[in-house]
Amino acid sequence: MLNLSASTAIFLCREPVDFRKAHDGLIAIVRDELGENIFSGGIFVFLNKRRDRIKLLEWDKNGLWLHYRRLEKGTFKWVSLGTSNKVAMTRAELSMLLEGIDLKAGRISKRGDRLLRRLLVNAATYILGPFGCDSDLRRYGERIARGGSQRDKARARIAVARKLSCLLHHLWRTGNVWDPNHALKA
Repeated sequence: MLNLSASTAIFLCREPVDFRKAHDGLIAIVRDELGENIFSGGIFVFLNKRRDRIKLLEWDKNGLWLHYRRLEKGTFKWVSLGTSNKVAMTRAELSMLLEGIDLKAGRISKRGDRLLRRLLVNAATYILGPFGCDSDLRRYGERIARGGSQRDKARARIAVARKLSCLLHHLWRTGNVWDPNHALKA
């Protein structure tokens, strides 16, 4: 089982990996290319060349776990800057990567978790509905839905859901608390 405690270090190998490699081959990559010790308790993330498969390697004090996921459609999206082969990730970034949220485009892909997409769209529907409080997010959606057509309203719901996913990711990374009425206090 994947253990994502707050103290767990998570590293992504930026270079594509030959997915014929199993535990020992991935350990060699962790040691030789990433310069890390697999037994330190971190989680190491590997993608194949087509980016439609992902492997997570984890040591849990009793043995190695190798988690594997293959997508039927789409690819895993990852945004990273720099030239290092090793990229440190947060728990939030790993969760977003696995759930199909493209952080660069700020969008929810259709290959991600259906429940997560449904929750975000339902939250956006509530925000834009008659019971949603006045906030920057609501005003953003109302600007998009100005035309009043069903298509404009649907576009606004999706746009607010996307903004909400990016906002939640940012809050999760920084630990900040969101106040929807912060612009109204001035």
